[in-house]
Amino acid sequence: MEKQRLLDKIKISDFEPSYWAQTGLQQTIMAYCLPYNPMIDNQTLEHVPLEDGDKIVIALNFPKPSIKPKRVVLLIHGLSGTYLSKYMIRLTQRLTQSGMIVARMNLRGCGPGKFHAKKLYHAGTSPDARMVLQWLAKRYPQLATTCIGFSLGANISLKLGGESGFDNGNLDSLVAISPPLDLYSCVKLLAKPPNKFLDTRFAQELVMEVATLHQFLGTPVPNFPQDLSVYGFDEFYTAPQNGFQDAKDYYTQSSALPFIEHIKLPTFILYAKNDPIIFTRNFKYIPRKSNIDLLITESGGHVGWVNKASWQGIRWMDNAIEKWIQWFEANK
Repeated sequence: MEKQRLLDKIKISDFEPSYWAQTGLQQTIMAYCLPYNPMIDNQTLEHVPLEDGDKIVIALNFPKPSIKPKRVVLLIHGLSGTYLSKYMIRLTQRLTQSGMIVARMNLRGCGPGKFHAKKLYHAGTSPDARMVLQWLAKRYPQLATTCIGFSLGANISLKLGGESGFDNGNLDSLVAISPPLDLYSCVKLLAKPPNKFLDTRFAQELVMEVATLHQFLGTPVPNFPQDLSVYGFDEFYTAPQNGFQDAKDYYTQSSALPFIEHIKLPTFILYAKNDPIIFTRNFKYIPRKSNIDLLITESGGHVGWVNKASWQGIRWMDNAIEKWIQWFEANK
């Protein structure tokens, strides 16, 4: 009943998986592999300075000149992604057409920002996102901001929303898509068959990011262990480079789940029960609060939700996000 009330509230039908992607892993892979249109109009790249001297590069996209902007949306990508990740492009196209300014954030050291940072991002770098929100508030002081995070970016968004005593600019709402919530349980699940190839791929891409960083800095590239996993990468590199005792300490301090009970802003969390890399039990611990809309579908994978051909289109996730923002705009 709770699920149906939420679906009715945002005026969207329940997700029905594509005939060609019934499992969570199939949904995840198909969503990544489906073609998309990378052409976006009215784009500018901006450099946002951070307190330690590094910079983050964001891409700003605008509605047509005839449309008065009604909101700013900050998009934060996931692990090994950039501002050119397919879901970032698709949402930008959709939301700018709805009259919103969209800021696609490259996490520290990602995309065109790789040569403007001496450090790399991790799942707990909410202060970086906060600096971008403050920058956006100065640029567009009259416009409220929605922050939308995907996977690791969703963890960052929820952590940011639950941290008290900070200036989050004009942030008035949050959207979290496939958030890990408990990072340690997720890396353990990622390492199990049949997800092992995803674990290996993510670890390899992280090593490549580190190699690019150290080449830019002119310092030796670390000699990573063979057959590296994401957990092994975090133990070997992420934790010591960011002042954590070890990988488990990094996961404990950076996981979003403990912060959610402190979130006061309207928040939309979307998750699929067959997500291949997130334990379902994590979502049982999300506090049931009036300001949190938690939508759990039976299928959808990880940042997937490839729908059966219907009037909603095959990208059900994109539609759900836009519908929730429209509902929030109409009822705030």
